[in-house]
Amino acid sequence: MRKLPRVLILWGVPGVGKTTFADWLVENKGFIRIDSDLGGAGSSKAAKAWSAFLKRSETPEALAFMKVARYSQQPIVLEFGMYATVGAIALLEQLRQAGAEVWWFDGDRDEAFEAWKRENRKSGRTFDFGERKWSQVVAFVNENWPHLAEFFGSNIVRTIEAGPVHVLPAVTFAAMLGDKRRAQLQNEPVTLLCEQKVTVLKEKKSRASCNVNRVRGEPHDCH
Repeated sequence: MRKLPRVLILWGVPGVGKTTFADWLVENKGFIRIDSDLGGAGSSKAAKAWSAFLKRSETPEALAFMKVARYSQQPIVLEFGMYATVGAIALLEQLRQAGAEVWWFDGDRDEAFEAWKRENRKSGRTFDFGERKWSQVVAFVNENWPHLAEFFGSNIVRTIEAGPVHVLPAVTFAAMLGDKRRAQLQNEPVTLLCEQKVTVLKEKKSRASCNVNRVRGEPHDCH
């Protein structure tokens, strides 16, 4: 396992599990979570610095956030939460140059949309635009995908597939940080999330390596 990044920034399609993964990092790896959708809410100095950036959206505030976050006693995971515009990519490049590690989360779009709606109902959030809001967000992703793919390179993970199948955060973590051996030894479940019930299937150890390759978008023989 390589050293944990001091600042980890997650970006991607809504509903693919970025918040679930960020919460897992908080609970299992000691990260501090900052969510742009919540205005950078939090009491940490890094959260306050990101909140200041969101209010003004100017580069100096973003770099000030990085300066604070790099010296945080705990690593930071930031859910970027911006529309996938060329300008947002340029900002993320500055954050990456300042020391952040950036990852794009993607997956089956239909399942992500359903998961996004479930999470909004669960949290009590409503959107006047409904499905149009989703379409607007994803339209930016599709329009600028060549730029996103070039920018993120191999730092793209798939965390939801048809079924629906949500890849476990531990498997995603192993795929991102290169600890495939640990993932192979872990006999962890893959959870199939449905509207009415949750079915947990125990996978065989030989399947774990396959799952890691699938998350990273590498060749696999998963069925």
